Amino acid sequence: MEDSKSTLEKNVSKLCLGCLLCCKGNICRVILSANELHFFSGMELSLENQSEQKYYFSKACPQLTADGCLIYFKHLPKDCSSYHCRTLKQLLKGGIDLKTAEQRVEEVKKQIVSVIAKLGGGGPDNSGMRDLINGWLNDKQYLQQPALLEEIRTLITDIDKNFHNKKQLLGKLPPKAKSGVKLTIGVSKQKPGKKLELGDLILAAKGLETPAYIIHEKSLEDLVANARALTEPTDTKLLYSVKANSIVPLIKKIAPLVDGLSCSSLPELLLARQSSGVGTKLHFTAPGIGALEAKAIDGECTSVSFNSTGQWRRYKWLIKRGLSGALRVNPHLSLAGKPHYDPCRTFSKLGISVNQLHDLWQNSRREFVNIDGLHMHTAVGEGDFKNLQRTVAIVEEKLPELLDKLSWINLGGGYRLESCKNQQIFIETCSRLKKKHGLQVYIEPGTALVQRACWLLATVIDIFTSDGKAVAILDSSINHQLESFIYGFRPSVYGSSKHGRYSYLLGGATCLAGDLLGEHRFNERLQIGSRVLFKSVGAYTHAFSIQYNGLNFPSIYWMKPDNSIILKRQFTLDDFARRCAAE
Repeated sequence: MEDSKSTLEKNVSKLCLGCLLCCKGNICRVILSANELHFFSGMELSLENQSEQKYYFSKACPQLTADGCLIYFKHLPKDCSSYHCRTLKQLLKGGIDLKTAEQRVEEVKKQIVSVIAKLGGGGPDNSGMRDLINGWLNDKQYLQQPALLEEIRTLITDIDKNFHNKKQLLGKLPPKAKSGVKLTIGVSKQKPGKKLELGDLILAAKGLETPAYIIHEKSLEDLVANARALTEPTDTKLLYSVKANSIVPLIKKIAPLVDGLSCSSLPELLLARQSSGVGTKLHFTAPGIGALEAKAIDGECTSVSFNSTGQWRRYKWLIKRGLSGALRVNPHLSLAGKPHYDPCRTFSKLGISVNQLHDLWQNSRREFVNIDGLHMHTAVGEGDFKNLQRTVAIVEEKLPELLDKLSWINLGGGYRLESCKNQQIFIETCSRLKKKHGLQVYIEPGTALVQRACWLLATVIDIFTSDGKAVAILDSSINHQLESFIYGFRPSVYGSSKHGRYSYLLGGATCLAGDLLGEHRFNERLQIGSRVLFKSVGAYTHAFSIQYNGLNFPSIYWMKPDNSIILKRQFTLDDFARRCAAE
């Protein structure tokens, strides 16, 4: 029977021959003294210490082959034979058994293979991981590969804990942003007496990992206050349309400032309820409601607007259970410029035709017994309240008696509240609906309450010339501003100038040829590492974002009134992997 010493020696031999990570230059460097060099003559070595003539292998040990170490226990360098990694020390002291030690080795080997492959190594040169990571960090490639940065951080931490001291390499990694941690604003080149714009403050922020989506709290408050100034003279109720931006911190902030939230799907409704609390009034309107959705919204919302007569008849039982019921009407007044976002386009799927509703009212008034409201939405980015007046006039002409029966009307959203012309017409229209028909009036803006409150920060990661035009590739993408791609408008860049000296076509980081964010001019040259800031991206950016090519969503930051910035959510490889059904 073998003694314990013999068993231990075999265990050590088995573990080391199954590991060989030090030999590959991935865990530590093997140092060779002068009298050991003759075993490795003609092989590529790097100088570790000039005075003591100590060397190390710049790549994996040349005596390491697919069959293992060719000189193991024969001419092994002293540094190899005397070095005990942390796992080996624990094995020798009896702190762990061989199986546990081998499991650690296999797990870290898998991680190393993954990282080396992503760093572009593992080829004929068999570069050590340490040198690959150093090169990757020096080139600042982590700016465009944040998920890989976190994978490297996890790997190095595991190596430091279980094998070899890696604190020096850990110290080279950029600090990990933590949710809830405030970032500082570092201001440079500030001119005396000049007050910096909000965009300048964001560009000067230290620690923002791009792409970054920044929500400015004070701007949200101001936008809601401006909307309130318009609605309060007529006691018009202000709802926020969650579909424009459903980021939870934004909902939590805006919910107490408005009279309720308008939700267009069951997930929006449940998220709004979870984010805003039981006291918030939720109004539900969706083109499609299935049986399961109907059961789920029962008890969660204040009112439900039915999009079709069929939907109304199938789910009128919701009204009998206490919800305020409404019908969405299509006045057939096209105000939007393009059919694909015109609610009143030909063959519209949104709302019951005002003509059909007129006929139903004339022929079957009993069906309307439990209907309390009317809901309409005709505008998209509309800049004149005369068109609201025109919309209401059509409904008043077609359905005057129905309006007298109802208790409320929702005029929808889509109006640029701050800059909309003829604001007095808005006040007069709402006042007439209240006085003539006894209606409580609601509006449900989305874009108008959030658009100017959000910014998107990106970093230039490449610049080149294509057919005579300078192209700057960003670590963001049109995927993060997909509404621009769908509806064909150019994103707005803070600090760009119509007459700027330097022109760049801004491109996204995906392989889509059309991943372009427009041509913009700047007063100063862009360089790799330059920051590009997109303004007024509060609506239909995050909501429309996709992960094409695996390019993740921008990290979400919250900017407080004191200009401190807090990370709310950072997206990693796991977010993309889960979407791809990774197990």
